Amino acid sequence: QGRNNICWDEFVMDLGARFKEDDHNDIVEEFNKLCQTGDLEEYVDKFEELKGLLLRKRPNMPQEYFLDSFIAGLKPQIKPFVKAFAPTSVTKAISYARLQEQTVEAWRTQDKSNKHSQLQSNMGRNNTPLLAKPESSAKSSTPTGYQGAFRPQGSYNTPSSANKPAFTQRNPKFIPASVRAEKIAKGLCYYCDKPFEKGHKCENRETQLFLVEVLGEEEAEQFELAEVEARVDNDPSISFHAIYGGNGYQTMRVTGFVGKKALQLLIDSGSTHNFMDSNVAC
Repeated sequence: QGRNNICWDEFVMDLGARFKEDDHNDIVEEFNKLCQTGDLEEYVDKFEELKGLLLRKRPNMPQEYFLDSFIAGLKPQIKPFVKAFAPTSVTKAISYARLQEQTVEAWRTQDKSNKHSQLQSNMGRNNTPLLAKPESSAKSSTPTGYQGAFRPQGSYNTPSSANKPAFTQRNPKFIPASVRAEKIAKGLCYYCDKPFEKGHKCENRETQLFLVEVLGEEEAEQFELAEVEARVDNDPSISFHAIYGGNGYQTMRVTGFVGKKALQLLIDSGSTHNFMDSNVAC
């Protein structure tokens, strides 16, 4: 009342001051903390509301301040797009923000559609059996001697039973440690009881299965001793030191007597026989 001609901005501020309750203690602080958390239109409505309250208290606030505040409160996926166009007013910034929000929503919808299609494709592949079901007329045949063995199910091209090799079940031959030691001492073969020599081949060439008894420590020592004795009996040898009378870490020279005659005795662990000079023996 009392004013005939007033501008629209003054009328808006006067109207707000008359009918709107000012329950905000600090409009500037609330305006500066404003950020977009949901839909863009909700953010725009709240921005315009706080802008009007701020202008009522501070009518001289520049438009650049409101423009920068609006862009700063946008979501991260919208803000760079709006800043790239360098809008000169809040109205243009709102238009660019709406355009970018539509683009983001389209990308989100397309991404959901792709994930749904991929999920259906994976479910379809998982329902497909890895192997074809065997025919009802197909009968699995297991070779003799292998009853109870695992045989995979499926439609495989297997040779007929007539072409399959015949397997016969054999009882494994058990050789005790004492028998092996005895045969080693005699120089016989484990299997055919014939002299075992280099290049020996058993007459019985059939495939055989043997069980080997694991020796204890005492049995292993007896077995090694019997094997050494067998080698001593079958392979006579003489050491190089015994022939030439040389000294070495494996030889030991001692003095012996035959009657009253002194002799030089060469003890060599590598020899299997004893030798004496013919003149001394006579």
